[in-house]
Amino acid sequence: MMPKGVTPDVVARKLYALDVLAHANHVNTRSYAAHKAFGKFYEFTSEFKDRIIEYMMGESKIASVKVAMLEVGDDLVQEADAVSKMIYDYSNMCMDEALKNMAAEFEEAVAELKYMLMLK
Repeated sequence: MMPKGVTPDVVARKLYALDVLAHANHVNTRSYAAHKAFGKFYEFTSEFKDRIIEYMMGESKIASVKVAMLEVGDDLVQEADAVSKMIYDYSNMCMDEALKNMAAEFEEAVAELKYMLMLK
């Protein structure tokens, strides 16, 4: 059974929205520590988004990316936590070990972002 509302299309759209939010936080902050933390996370999300979407396409889980309706939140950490859980739930539903590994990698990047934002 698929987690409520979680599809490959939703995962892709959420990753695009998170990428936009991470970049906005990166350029809008006036804190050097936050700028570095957001920048590192933005670079990670950009590469991760590309890698997981290409993987899902290669595994025929998704045929194309539809980003016409991006819903971008305000709180990067909260959004990143939600996307992390979504990827994890989807990977468990699919019983796909590669996606589970990617979910863990994403969760690790979110934890690093949280840690770096604690530094002043």
